[in-house]
Amino acid sequence: MIRKGSRILDAKDAEDSPARQGERRGIDYLLNASMKVARTDTPAEHDVNSILQDSKQGLRVLRRLLAKPVAGALSLEGRIQ
Repeated sequence: MIRKGSRILDAKDAEDSPARQGERRGIDYLLNASMKVARTDTPAEHDVNSILQDSKQGLRVLRRLLAKPVAGALSLEGRIQ
């Protein structure tokens, strides 16, 4: 169980992936439950797995994304709830 007010960092999935749809619902749930959610500003066509597949720069890129998270925001569906 996650305590109210907990801080959560989400590594954003690719925009068009089914995982991203579930991720949006999860972020909405957490924000509506008074959690502090931040996410990586991952490029739209990538996710953590695709970033790490670059053996030369992947880890460096992921570290940079994790070091500069952006605030999570409610989706339109989350605002309606």
